[in-house]
Amino acid sequence: MQKICKISWKTFEVTQEDLEFYKKMWVPEPTLCPEERQRRRLVWQNMSKLYHRTCDATWKKVISFFSSDKPYKIYEQNYWWSDKWNALDYGKDFDFSKTFFEQFGESLHNIPMPCLFTEFSKDENSAYTNFSWYNKSCYLIFHADFNEDCYFWTWVKNSKNCVDSLNVFDVEQSYESIDCKGCFNIKYCRDCNNCSDSWFLKDCIWCKNCFGSMNLNNKQYFLFNKQVSKEDYEEFIKNYESGKYNIQKLLSEKFLNFQKTQIHKATYWLNNEKSYWDHIFDCKNVVECFDVKESENMKFCERIYNWPNTNCYDVDQFWARIENIYESANIWVDCKNSIACLYWYNYIDCTYSIFCFNCKNCFWCISLVNKQYCIFNKQYIKEEYFKLKEKIVKHMKKTWEWWEFFPSSISPFWYNETVAQEYYPLDRRDVFQKHLYENWNQYLNGKKMKKKLYMNELNMKFQMI
Repeated sequence: MQKICKISWKTFEVTQEDLEFYKKMWVPEPTLCPEERQRRRLVWQNMSKLYHRTCDATWKKVISFFSSDKPYKIYEQNYWWSDKWNALDYGKDFDFSKTFFEQFGESLHNIPMPCLFTEFSKDENSAYTNFSWYNKSCYLIFHADFNEDCYFWTWVKNSKNCVDSLNVFDVEQSYESIDCKGCFNIKYCRDCNNCSDSWFLKDCIWCKNCFGSMNLNNKQYFLFNKQVSKEDYEEFIKNYESGKYNIQKLLSEKFLNFQKTQIHKATYWLNNEKSYWDHIFDCKNVVECFDVKESENMKFCERIYNWPNTNCYDVDQFWARIENIYESANIWVDCKNSIACLYWYNYIDCTYSIFCFNCKNCFWCISLVNKQYCIFNKQYIKEEYFKLKEKIVKHMKKTWEWWEFFPSSISPFWYNETVAQEYYPLDRRDVFQKHLYENWNQYLNGKKMKKKLYMNELNMKFQMI
């Protein structure tokens, strides 16, 4: 089936397998192409922009990924996780005269949210981090777990003494390296495994004491893919390390020119079955995804790690043990059967919820912990919950909201604060146009969406770049 994206106007395909997944999740086929769906999710993810602001409960100064000009209630993490307040106190009835997204936007402004998304109780001396867990003496690292003495990086796990690196695992003493695993004392390396004491490597495995080389396997004492003696290599490194900046820059440019003469891999993947795109490892039926490991039956996903992960569409930045998830992002572990959720872990059968933990059967909730059968932060008995849920879903279908992710208009972040600006960079005018298309299509299709609401949303949140 060929469809036309209602924002980009590009044609995209919906396969029979896609239709089967959507049927299982009780949603129709999407109205936006995969790129626009991802962009819309990423608009909700401010990962690396940190600010000083005041906790709205204790009035203490805190570090937060919500800037001080945002009109939201933000609590320091100790207070947010404490028993000193109850998120159920903010519960309300669903108003069938309004759209869901209109009501959810109001709730976002009223219900307190944590200042950061970290495991602060397990971190040590790592205050300036976000989307990070179990770190020690780390500074400005993001989406990074189980690290020590690391600075200025993203997507790094189980590593020590690393600086300015991206997407590295089990690495120690790394500087400006990308997509490396199991390495020690490497600098300016990319897509290398189990290498050590080396500079400027690409696509190398089990190499040691190598410089400016590519496509090597189990080699030592190589300069620009040529074997040299130990003495010559050590003399070269001694001169390089003691040289001036212009010498280092010259050798760096030499390596870039050297790469142009070498063979490059088309994609990076290993031990896969019926899988394609890039950086996919130990997967089965994983298509149109990147940076995915140990997963099965995934599509339009990125950055998902650790088995078992299965049967997910349109998800970003998950970690482990997720199943039957659609249109969600930034979820840690043990999540199942959910649609349109953000900033969660250990949840089952939840929908359109943010900052909820250890929850089950929660619908349109914010900042809940250890709760069940809640709608808009209001507690119900099991029978009432499912009866009202069915009624609200019918209402959302009439307003064309049920299968759509949260619109960018109610995101608590400016576009240029978010990961969306990194993946899909736009200037102010383009952002405004995207926002207009997104909401105008919903207005035309939903018919029940009030024109006043549409115009108010259109004038919101454009303090750009």
